[in-house]
Order: sequence, then C-alpha cells, then structure tokens
Amino acid sequence: MHRRRNSQGYLLVAGLTATSMLSGCDKSSKPTDTVQWSTAPGTKGLINLDAVKQAFNKDPDVAKFEDRVNEIFEGDNLVTCGSKIIDGGFLLTATEDLDADGKLSPKDEELFTLTVAKGRATLQGKGVNSYYEESWPYDPPKKEEYTRSRSSGYYHRPYFHYWYWGRGWGGYYTPRSRYDSMSLHRRGFRSSSAYSSQINNNMGFEKRMDSKHGSGFRNSVRTDSPVRSSYIKQKTSDPAFRESLKTRKGGAAWSTRATSTKSSSFRSAVNPPKSTRSVSSSSRSRGFGGFRSSSGFGI
Repeated sequence: MHRRRNSQGYLLVAGLTATSMLSGCDKSSKPTDTVQWSTAPGTKGLINLDAVKQAFNKDPDVAKFEDRVNEIFEGDNLVTCGSKIIDGGFLLTATEDLDADGKLSPKDEELFTLTVAKGRATLQGKGVNSYYEESWPYDPPKKEEYTRSRSSGYYHRPYFHYWYWGRGWGGYYTPRSRYDSMSLHRRGFRSSSAYSSQINNNMGFEKRMDSKHGSGFRNSVRTDSPVRSSYIKQKTSDPAFRESLKTRKGGAAWSTRATSTKSSSFRSAVNPPKSTRSVSSSSRSRGFGGFRSSSGFGI
C-alpha cells in the first residue's frame, strides 16, 4: 500500500514537471520584444552589401550614397562614412555610430570598407558581414561637376570620382551638420512602403548569401564582436530602453521580421530551430511519453 502511494506521488510530480516544461517552451516560442530586438539583423550589424554595391555604382555623390546606405541598413543608429587617400585611389569606411555621439569612437563598429584604386573597386564586409567580399572593374566618370556656394563661389561636392583622381579633397568624414538631415531622410523612408520592400530585398540577400557562403555566412552572423556584444548588453539591461521597445514596435524592422511569415536565413543561422524529434525522444526516455515538446522559435 505504501509502495502504491509512492508510485502515485511520482506520477504526480512527473506530470507537474512535464507541464512546467511545456509552459517554458510556450514562453520560448513567443520571444519578448527585447529578444526580438537583440537578435535582429540590424541590431547585429548585418547590412545588404549587394545593395550597397549597387548604390555605389549608381551615383558618384557621396551624400546620396550615405543616405542610401542608411535606407538599406535596418539598425537603430546612423551609418557614417570616412575616407582617406591610398595609392591610386581611396579607401572608404562605413561605421555604425553605436554610441550615437556623432563622431568616431572605440564604441563604434565598422560595417564595411570600400577600396577603390587602379581600376578596381573591392567591397569587404566587417564584423558580422566579414563573410562578404566582392571586387569588380571601376571606371569613374571624368566629367567636372560643380555646385555654387553662397560663401565661396564654386566648389567641388564630395564625389567619388574626385577622390579617385585625387582632386579637390583632403579626406572626408560625415559632417556633423548632416546628422539631422540624414535622420529625417531615414525616418521618412522607414514610414513608406519602400522600407517594407527593402526589408524583403534584405531577406532575399541573406538567402543568397546563405546559399553562396554556407557555413561562412552562418558562422559570421552568429558571432558578435566585443564592441557589438557590449552594446547589446548595455541596451537590453536598461529598463527605459526595454520599455521604449513597446512603443517603437510598430513599423520597426525587428518587429516586422519577427512577425513575418517568410522564412529568414538570418533567423535560422542565428538561432537554429531545435529538433522536435530529439526533444520528444528525450521526453520519452524520462517517462513523459504522453507529452510532446514544441520546437524552439528561431529569431
């Protein structure tokens, strides 16, 4: 009789444990806003570099290039550009301003470099984008273009071909005076239907990169640099920021991604779905044959 009560007690504890496990799985299948944000491509620093290449080839105007890069990028912070002269051309570096202070600092992270010299352009991803490298012939236009300035008459705007030919410049970094206009431009873009199309294009890019680079792509997007890791940790540990995600959720790329019914190569790479078969087998081995655990939700 005593043995039977112990057996019944074991079954009750086992049932409660299984219910608790299922409850935990249910919660994991509905990640919080913080989890959705922290594992989103933009937060991780991923950018559609095929679209960046197209933007560079399309227009020699650096300001327009900067605006387009910030349309492509899904993160919270602005992407700024800096350049320097190298032998036979120039080197441009695009950096995410992670601490939003309007200047380069050790807290910021490079997203890509663009080397343009001696008839070739090479686009090299940095950080989470380090799997990417593309090189192609570059033949810059040679026409002279001027813009009138009220204070100094005619002057050269920052055009890529001026940099290439080494004329009219002494290096470049995104002017602090452009921050407000860049922010306004991006805000307007993100409230338009064009942004949804851009997110879809970015997802297509990720699928192509997963197919082309395989483990190189997947290993790269799973790895955060110390700077990126510190940024995400600092943000997600701030109660005010976590609360702000609730009001910023509508229209945000990370939220759109999380609720999208389309498959995402980035989502699968960052957090591969668990095997339902292995979880069920494990549950049966523990004596919970009457229960099945749901698979994890990859963001």
